[in-house]
Amino acid sequence: MTDTRRHISDEDLTAYLDGEAPDDLRREIEQALSEDDAFGARLSALDLPLGQLQQESARALQDAPALTLPPAQIRRAGGFSVAAALAIGIGIGVAIAPAPPEANSGWIDYVAAYQALYVQQTISDMPPVEASAQLAGLSDVVGRDLSQVAQLPGLEYRRGQELGFKGKPLIQIAYLANGTTPVALCVIENGKAEHAIKSMEVEGLAAASWSDGTHSYLLIGGQDQSFIDTTAAATQALL
Repeated sequence: MTDTRRHISDEDLTAYLDGEAPDDLRREIEQALSEDDAFGARLSALDLPLGQLQQESARALQDAPALTLPPAQIRRAGGFSVAAALAIGIGIGVAIAPAPPEANSGWIDYVAAYQALYVQQTISDMPPVEASAQLAGLSDVVGRDLSQVAQLPGLEYRRGQELGFKGKPLIQIAYLANGTTPVALCVIENGKAEHAIKSMEVEGLAAASWSDGTHSYLLIGGQDQSFIDTTAAATQALL
């Protein structure tokens, strides 16, 4: 994975899918697509079925109160934007985007707000990827060997991606638990040493966090706190 591809964010890809990417960014993305199958899989994972989402959202919102989206989310493509589509879940009911975190919120709050948008189909529709190659690239980005997390007990690996928080790379690795529940392992550079695993509930999701002195970790998803705590302990042992 080249440095150019590493710094193309999901927001850049969303703009590309919406037809709003600047010419230089569009050329970089198209070059990356021609050179890297894994990069193509990453783009495909973001290429939501917008027509279907639009129909489902129209039906779901007929009896619902009006929902006002922040201006940053109103990027439109043919009358319906990828960003707005992320607020709508198909498969297990309809997921309405939670309120954005406060300005002084920590990284866990932002991760939880993002994870709360995921439903089963969000993850199950992701195309298969070669985990070892993807994790090798993400390990280089965050400065931590993540090769061991391709297989975690009770979790099916689906995708890893680079996000960011306040100028630091933030790695999100998406899984399915029991074939139905979206779960994410997130890693960010952080100097705090909090080796004891802390159980919590954030945005209605079961979560567990810990730190090794150089990186902080969060496992989050579903409502089964016992499963998340047990899996977090197993993950901590691997890392």
